[in-house]
Amino acid sequence: MKCDSCAAPLPDGKARCQYCGTLVNVDLLGTRPDPTKQPDHPRRCCACGARMETLNLRDEDAPFLIERCLECLGLFLDPGEIDVIIGEKLGQVTTIDRSALLALQDFKNATTVIYRHCPDCQKLMNRVNYGGGSGVIVDACKAHGLYLDAGELRRILAWVAAGGRLAAAEVAAAKEPPPFVPDLRGLREAELDTADGLDLAQLGRFLSRVFK
Repeated sequence: MKCDSCAAPLPDGKARCQYCGTLVNVDLLGTRPDPTKQPDHPRRCCACGARMETLNLRDEDAPFLIERCLECLGLFLDPGEIDVIIGEKLGQVTTIDRSALLALQDFKNATTVIYRHCPDCQKLMNRVNYGGGSGVIVDACKAHGLYLDAGELRRILAWVAAGGRLAAAEVAAAKEPPPFVPDLRGLREAELDTADGLDLAQLGRFLSRVFK
């Protein structure tokens, strides 16, 4: 990513140019249209308190509305909107670029932990590692959506493009315990085949040993 004003390379995870000081907007105009409604009331940025503007990224017939802070360029996305943006920008990612993922891990989040209030309902949001392994800690309100600091959407897109979701799924699968399969080799026919048919007492004693 380069600065819109001076074309200098932007630092990873940053939206402000370190050379000319310009805040650079994230390009969202290529997103697929998705019908969403106008917020019921004005939303204020949970990072700096400034009033957020509502942007329509498409036309009036097929709106795609998000909120953006004019001061710090933070974004507030309603539930599901980030998936639409990712899908339109990247399509289906089928490979893992492990070197790119390793490079993305070098970025360090701010050490100060701050819990923020949802711009919509004002309740405290949860801090969530997006995708379970991106390293991008976003503020999430289950009912109303995600707040992203400037630069975080770009980092999420880079992580997904490098196969981050696939890699996170691999890690999750490796942590899953294998399904329990009881060892029935000790179950002899004699324990089941009695003069009266199935001996439930013997079967119960055997199963208690298997499942203990």
